[in-house]
Amino acid sequence: QVPSISTTRPLAIRPGQATDVTIQGANLVGVSDLWTSFDSKKELVGDTKNKSQCVYKLTIPADASVGIHAVRVAGPGGLSAMKLLVVDDIPSTPQAGDNTSREKAQALTLPAAIDGTVDALKTRNFKFSAEKGQTVSFEVLAKRLGSPLDPMLRVLDKTGRELGYSDDVPGLHGDSRLHYTFPEKGEYFVEVRDMLWTGGGGHYFRLRVGDFPDVSVPFPLGAKRGA
Repeated sequence: QVPSISTTRPLAIRPGQATDVTIQGANLVGVSDLWTSFDSKKELVGDTKNKSQCVYKLTIPADASVGIHAVRVAGPGGLSAMKLLVVDDIPSTPQAGDNTSREKAQALTLPAAIDGTVDALKTRNFKFSAEKGQTVSFEVLAKRLGSPLDPMLRVLDKTGRELGYSDDVPGLHGDSRLHYTFPEKGEYFVEVRDMLWTGGGGHYFRLRVGDFPDVSVPFPLGAKRGA
């Protein structure tokens, strides 16, 4: 039977570092190789007797391009379909399990990237500190990674007043992105939920918060060869 990948943990790996990537899926007994769309050194961790999970240690060059890439596993039954994986220079932070309200918001030290999931009728909440005049970029990767989550992103002040929101950003296939310049020093919140309030374990996302380029579109859209 052909192997398949349902998700990876984490959803991203950092350039210049070794990362244990847990691949979850089906028909993974006897996997023999991991294909990556980026340069990497691969090492199988443990055995391949688990039909629903295997682990590979990936090491990628320090100058690897940040962006969305892909992996595939090979096994006795053939080659899996591609699963998208992010190369990200922002360190990953696990999501707290109970951060479903502002009162239980998970504290972040910027820059930060969080791999998490959204349950039905729930929000995921994070808090951070910002200086007066500081501009912070926020980005949710979900649809672009194959998640069914239709993300909505909100930035709130300490009273819960909405300062900015993002739903479908053109060019991001339904994902969310915004940047905001904070008028005052203080504690702020960022909230992630599904636009239609659906959710579950398969509704995964990666939230990036920090000082990074907020690129929407290049112009012109093409370049003349040799010029």
